Order: sequence, then C-alpha cells, then structure tokens
Amino acid sequence: MGRMVVQLLVRDAGLEVASRRGIDRGGYLIEINRISDRWIERYFKLKSRRLFEALWTGRIPGTCRSNERWQGDRKCRDFCEVRGACDYAQSLKAKEWEAA
Repeated sequence: MGRMVVQLLVRDAGLEVASRRGIDRGGYLIEINRISDRWIERYFKLKSRRLFEALWTGRIPGTCRSNERWQGDRKCRDFCEVRGACDYAQSLKAKEWEAA
C-alpha cells in the first residue's frame, strides 16, 4: 500500500498569531498512518447517508461521536457549520453562559 497524506488548509495563515506559532504557509501536507480504504469508504458512505436523510427529512442526525468533536468538543464550540441547529452544541453553549 502507498502512503497516506492529509492536506491541511490554514484558515488564518496570514495572521500574526499564526506566524508566532510557526505557521508560515496557507497549507500543509502531512503524512499519517495508513487507514484502510474499506474503512474510509464505509465512514463516508455513512456520513453521506446521514446528510441526505437530514436534507430530505429536515431533521438533524444524532450527535457526532466524541472523536469527531475534537478534544473536549472544540469542533462543536468553534468550527462546526451546523452548530446553530445542533442540540448538543446548543447545550454546550448554554453551559458556557451559565458558567460565565
């Protein structure tokens, strides 16, 4: 089997904070441990099916798995495109407001 590489696109590459952290390009290619083609195909077929079901029915699928939400729900709080419609992300937001 060949190598596996992920392409990272840096959203804020031109900002000073990025350069202070050693980010000096708009994108990177990073080699990762190989993931089986079968697993990747199954994963994306599942995600695709859930997306189409949500679009067809107008209902958001269940909460993403913990490993998809990144290190203590970082994706949910800061990066998820549908967090405004997600019950889980909204509960995180409510907890943050209560703590403030």
